[in-house]
Amino acid sequence: MNKIKGVLGKLRTGYLRYITLAVLLCLSVLAITIAPGQMNLDEAKGAGIVGLTSLLSMEQQDVGIAHLAAVILLWLLFNRYLLRDRLPFEATAAWVSCILSIFLICGMSLSAFHDLSFLFGRKVQFIIAAAVFAGIWVIIYTVIKAFYNTLDRRKTVRNSQLLSKIEGFFADRFLLKVFFALVIAWLIQAIPFFPGSVPHDGRYQLNQFFGYQRLNIHHPYYSTMLMGFIYKVGSKLFGHNGGCVFFVLFQCFWGAAVFARICDYIRRKTGSTLFWFGCVLFYMFAPMWWTYFQTIHKDTISFIVLSWFTFEYIYILLEEKLTKYNYIMLVAAGVLSCLFRHDSKYIIFPAMLVLLMIGSQKFRILFSGVSLALLFVLLNSYPEHYLGLTSDNNLEALSIPMQQMGRYVTLYGDELTDEEKEIIDTVFDLEKIPEVYDPELADKIKSLRRGAPEEDVKAFLSLWLEKLRERPGVFITATLNNVFGYTDPFYFYKGMGRFQLYTKGALGEDDEDVVYSEYLLPEGCRTAAMNILDAWDNTPYLCLIINSGTYTWIGFVLLGAVLRRRRWDYALSFCIPVLLTLICFASPVNGLLRYSLAVMAITPLYIMLAYLPYYKSTSEVNTEERIGTHHAEPC
Repeated sequence: MNKIKGVLGKLRTGYLRYITLAVLLCLSVLAITIAPGQMNLDEAKGAGIVGLTSLLSMEQQDVGIAHLAAVILLWLLFNRYLLRDRLPFEATAAWVSCILSIFLICGMSLSAFHDLSFLFGRKVQFIIAAAVFAGIWVIIYTVIKAFYNTLDRRKTVRNSQLLSKIEGFFADRFLLKVFFALVIAWLIQAIPFFPGSVPHDGRYQLNQFFGYQRLNIHHPYYSTMLMGFIYKVGSKLFGHNGGCVFFVLFQCFWGAAVFARICDYIRRKTGSTLFWFGCVLFYMFAPMWWTYFQTIHKDTISFIVLSWFTFEYIYILLEEKLTKYNYIMLVAAGVLSCLFRHDSKYIIFPAMLVLLMIGSQKFRILFSGVSLALLFVLLNSYPEHYLGLTSDNNLEALSIPMQQMGRYVTLYGDELTDEEKEIIDTVFDLEKIPEVYDPELADKIKSLRRGAPEEDVKAFLSLWLEKLRERPGVFITATLNNVFGYTDPFYFYKGMGRFQLYTKGALGEDDEDVVYSEYLLPEGCRTAAMNILDAWDNTPYLCLIINSGTYTWIGFVLLGAVLRRRRWDYALSFCIPVLLTLICFASPVNGLLRYSLAVMAITPLYIMLAYLPYYKSTSEVNTEERIGTHHAEPC
């Protein structure tokens, strides 16, 4: 570390300072202008340094005003945060930026070629990739270092006149005002889709509740029952559109109650009007909220209860004066999370073990964890053991192996023996795999399943293990193609839409005359709303708000901020977003927004958690100003 600091010190002095600045700017320009998808990798074979020069000039033909503005901004950042002697090397920012740079450069290659050939295709290609990586790392390191340095010298924010007025308006009955602000904002934005949307999965669950399809537990049983019951009450009173409106209102009220409590807690813990009001605006206007609150779909209920559980979890971690009520709420939110989403048990129970390690009231946490487990086992066993319900898809949990074998069959199917082909064909339609294989969507391979018995599935998995040992690179690349959307904030897979803004027609003969929702406004209104959503998607930087990978990056930066202050208890509490992201990795779709809704919803809580170790009360700030201390030393 001392050697690194010594080298950096020399690069900041004399003419070396300007040479260093020029090199950093060149690397940064390369990083922000290069487009892997435009590169002809075959032409680069054996091209040497001359070929490298021509490739780089080809890649930089589209440099425009936006790039020029970016370069000017980078010059200011580099000069301010990298080349000033008084700012030390930031080790935490270095390793965080290294991880994020790996995510980004892998995403660049996978999005363009569906493999890592941009990194390892040719020798000259490796040189280009190394230069791009260096440029990306420098940019990200500078931005993260600037953020950490800002935290280090943070003082209590004194509200402007506008923020003071906002604070005064919300001061009385804060929860109620934020609650209604959220509900009204969501409903107004959803007017073009009144009375609400019923996409495929929502119709499937309503069909099961009303008996048009066989009841099963492919979708969570309790989610189906809740959805059907509320819809039934509304439809009895006001017809099918009334049922849809009732459920939309139910979701909006529940979601607004949870989000309002999050904003209120952030307000009370940080004292920053800018922070909590920014959270209110985020929940009010970010398009993923109103689009899913007006949609009858199991994912909306699941992210609401997971957000509720996370709030209760963080509250118990941070607060000293706790009552039985807090633990009852934690258990209730945990049980509902497990019942409304199948894989939530892989989040809730590990999180409870972590809370037992880092929480202060060990006995109450242990009792709550045991109670949660008993309630879950009791309630979860009811539909399967007492009603005899089963899933209609016994291969749902095998998305990763299926997608990996799909890639292997597509690329190397001619290497399979007749016996191996028969093993695969008993589980999937082998001939159609090369036709339907999509590197970023496992559903197309899953659609070829034949409903094979358990012994045939076991034989398939044995063959999968054998081929994995033979060609591990193929299987690793297949998995990376299915997950990089959750780690690259600049990419979204367009094979599936972000939002469920449609109403599905009949799924079979039994429900062909059933209408669950009927849009009342003209199609032009919905088209205009979709155009606004497209503007979000196509506007630089604004689109990051609705990209799954953005929240993974935010999580790493926040975790680094916590580790800089050596708050190991806070760092361990990041197990919830980490586990949520890992479950997204195991999903069948690359970077799908609705799978990441829970991570997005709880991000403000973790921003608060990273902010608190740097927080200074007003009295502490005044004391520092009196003794002349203005900057906190980074850890």
